Amino acid sequence: MRQYLVSDLLHEGSENGVTLTELVQLTGEDERTIRRRIQTERKAGKLILSDCKSGYFLPTSTLDIQRF
Repeated sequence: MRQYLVSDLLHEGSENGVTLTELVQLTGEDERTIRRRIQTERKAGKLILSDCKSGYFLPTSTLDIQRF
């Protein structure tokens, strides 16, 4: 079975952010494991952005990336 990527569960734009709680519900994994997966994907070059209000999301523009 292929292991999913957290980035596959995310959408573009902060207005479409997915919270950590939602990721826990979607995956059945605990918060620590999800955070670890996000860190691993970021180190591999995936642009996973986050903020306290929206949760995790993918960038829609270079402006999003610069703000992050």
